[in-house]
Amino acid sequence: MSLFKLKHLWIQSFPEEFDEKHLSVGKIDNKPCIALGSFSGYLRVWIMTSKTGNVGELIYENKFES
Repeated sequence: MSLFKLKHLWIQSFPEEFDEKHLSVGKIDNKPCIALGSFSGYLRVWIMTSKTGNVGELIYENKFES
């Protein structure tokens, strides 16, 4: 999945917004993952499940109070 499409997916799934400072791409246990934080304080991390770049399993979600 393109990072440009990711913002559209996020807005459809969650009523929150983020900017380029709230996005990180990396690896956890040698699996590609995407971490997104929103202006409302949520942090969500997804593991990519296929080589086509589809976002797969949500492995972490937390709402930070401050």
